[in-house]
Amino acid sequence: MTMHRLLFALVIVLLAAGQVTAETYKWIDDSGTLNFTEDYSRVPKKYRKKVQVIGDVTETRSKASSGKDEIIGDKTATPVTVNNEIVPADKQEKKVTYGGKSGDEWKAEFGRLKDETKRVQEELAVRRNKLADPANLPRGQYLGLQYSIKELETNLTNLQKRKDYLDEAASRAAVPFELR
Repeated sequence: MTMHRLLFALVIVLLAAGQVTAETYKWIDDSGTLNFTEDYSRVPKKYRKKVQVIGDVTETRSKASSGKDEIIGDKTATPVTVNNEIVPADKQEKKVTYGGKSGDEWKAEFGRLKDETKRVQEELAVRRNKLADPANLPRGQYLGLQYSIKELETNLTNLQKRKDYLDEAASRAAVPFELR
């Protein structure tokens, strides 16, 4: 019989704990920092007139556990304030990341690689054009052009390997094609 009373008391305590509601208070201080507390007495007196009540904490926690927090890329959105006003999440600029890099970083990296490849291809075309008429070239210059062409071809092969590696990394990070 004692075990039943203990179990009954435990159920009552658990039900009561689930029913407890707590409010969260938020305010912005003079430096523009957004502050939160669940204890009104911890709100500095000079901010108590401007404090806002954010309903029931258990409601907020249930939203978080249900996966309704806004996730941007691989980070959860945090409150942003502008002129001491909280900017709603749907109005905030969303910074999306792919594998730890922003879209702009991916785009810049692909752009640099494309520019370098184009530069090497153009230089290779110039050297091959010079080599097209070997009758007008001294032997030393002819051999130098052959050597520089081989060097540029090796450089081009390495750039292609780097591009393949970057494409593979971008695919793993789910980078959209318009950023590549």
